[in-house]
Amino acid sequence: MDLHPDFRDLLAEFAREKVSYAVVGGYAVDATLARAVHATLGDLTVPILALDDLIANKRAAGRAQDLADLALLEKVRSRK
Repeated sequence: MDLHPDFRDLLAEFAREKVSYAVVGGYAVDATLARAVHATLGDLTVPILALDDLIANKRAAGRAQDLADLALLEKVRSRK
């Protein structure tokens, strides 16, 4: 996954300073961090929204593309 250099620098700084965070639509939200899954991107480990939180976020945003994404996300959740 390619990351914008500025975003990569921000994530690296968070890691250096041991900052807990979760990225949600561009915003860091503490409430979702405990449920986040972690992925390795290059040499960084970053939290990724748990599927249920992603679905809730998309539903709350209510934008056309977010609502269109819900059907696929619900299908993925039903396979778990």
